[in-house]
Amino acid sequence: MARWVPIVSTDGEIKLFTKQFRQKARFLVDENMGEEVAKLLRSFGYSAIFVADVGLSGKSDETVFSYAWKKRLIILTHDSDFLDDQAFPFHRNPGVIVLPGAEGDGKLEPALADVIRLVAPYGKSDAGEKISVSVDRVWTLRRFDRDIGKHVTWRVRLTGSSGAEQLVDDQ
Repeated sequence: MARWVPIVSTDGEIKLFTKQFRQKARFLVDENMGEEVAKLLRSFGYSAIFVADVGLSGKSDETVFSYAWKKRLIILTHDSDFLDDQAFPFHRNPGVIVLPGAEGDGKLEPALADVIRLVAPYGKSDAGEKISVSVDRVWTLRRFDRDIGKHVTWRVRLTGSSGAEQLVDDQ
């Protein structure tokens, strides 16, 4: 049976993490997110390039993905096609975050606030990951773990302003 378990980090673990990932994340904002998202990120002091600013408007997902890989930019998008491992393999993944709110229903803002708080300050901590964020603040994170030679997936649910729980399978 799966259950949600609070994630507890010691001060030492937090200090080590922040020391390890001092550099801020850099983003490539997909066309479907809109230029305003890139402007918002820049207003908070983060590097954010809108696809149209680099001639990628109307280009294929593969072209956008390739550009992000070459420039080491995390892709922010509504497009779940980027989660396809065949088309977008992990060994060339700069980092992808698929956010809710494509319908203009106000669901993007809280998810983007979480990205600004949890991803943007910590540079390469999410490089190589594919993250899908749901409207109820559940993050599904996937990456290729070289130590065990396979893909791993875990789910984290954000609670309140600073809490989080991880889904744990007791089997």
